[in-house]
Amino acid sequence: MALAWEPRLTSKTRVTLADYPDGGDPYPLVRDVLSTDEGITGVADQMWAAHVLALQQALPRQRWCPATPVLAPVRARKSPAEVAALAEAGQAIDAVHQKMGRWLRPGRTEAEVAVDIAAAMRATGHTRVDFVIVASGPNAATPHHQPGRRRIEPGDPVVVDLGGTMPSGYCSDCTRTYLVKGPAPTRFLDYYQVLQSAQRAAVAAVAPGVSAQSVDAAAPAAPSPTPATATPSPTAPATGSASTRTRRPTSSQAAPPS
Repeated sequence: MALAWEPRLTSKTRVTLADYPDGGDPYPLVRDVLSTDEGITGVADQMWAAHVLALQQALPRQRWCPATPVLAPVRARKSPAEVAALAEAGQAIDAVHQKMGRWLRPGRTEAEVAVDIAAAMRATGHTRVDFVIVASGPNAATPHHQPGRRRIEPGDPVVVDLGGTMPSGYCSDCTRTYLVKGPAPTRFLDYYQVLQSAQRAAVAAVAPGVSAQSVDAAAPAAPSPTPATATPSPTAPATGSASTRTRRPTSSQAAPPS
């Protein structure tokens, strides 16, 4: 099914969309559209081998190359409609994180929290929930942990990593670390402050014309803050950024409602 923005896209470009019936053979159609058996054809970096091999069979005299050098610069520059779609995705995932204090409560399992989060993602406009990671306590040190039966305990750090697809086709992706109300683990706040300092340095380095590499380099170069000496607060720090937009660190309460 064509996405809603495809007709508008093609009206401003010289791109031709060619449809074929479900169950039909699309490869001769590609040959007919190209109207030549010679030339250079670019394919997506992650196109299935089955499609590439079938296209090569239909167009045996073509030369093949990655399409990324042509498409990447085009995709890097977003139209106003795309910027709005990215902002919508960021707002949708932010709305889910803002409710995290309702779900991250001592005694609940990671899996129970994940079910609530997935429902909230759909309620905020996501058409598909791509992944929900809830990693509490020692599980927070495991990348891409699958929510399980571990029960959240007071003072647990909990990594919550969410991502889904919006009706526009653009995706959200936001990771934040929460501290459930209770005594913080030893030096947890010290480590958190180091990460927060690095994130702020990277955000401050973002500007038109700078490379992504220079922004990345600004984070580890940030000076480490003075270790925290105050008694850990029951307020749960949370830090993260949505892939759809850059945002500054925030603080959030991840404790049972009073």
